[in-house]
Amino acid sequence: MTSLESALGWIVGVVTGPLVTAFLTLGIAFAAFRMLNGEISFKRAGLVVAGSFLLIASGEIAQSFMEFVPRGEAALPAPAQAIEHSPLPERNVETNQNSNPFDPYSGT
Repeated sequence: MTSLESALGWIVGVVTGPLVTAFLTLGIAFAAFRMLNGEISFKRAGLVVAGSFLLIASGEIAQSFMEFVPRGEAALPAPAQAIEHSPLPERNVETNQNSNPFDPYSGT
């Protein structure tokens, strides 16, 4: 199991756990109660229900996405080759003996 698979498995476990399912059920019930009282529209209540089903079905959605992830050593890209650079040429700076060595403008 790759790290991507284990991370997605953890996310699916959190999102589809019993605590989240209970909160989604309460959210749907609250949206239906507000809709029956005329406080929100059908569209808003439908969005709550659709979002809840999307969260509950996220496990199956993640599984379907994982079918497209290649497996094995051949799926990994080849490591990049190190590029060797030549060192920078040394600067030939003539210094004045009366100048301050820490002053960058003394030689100009």
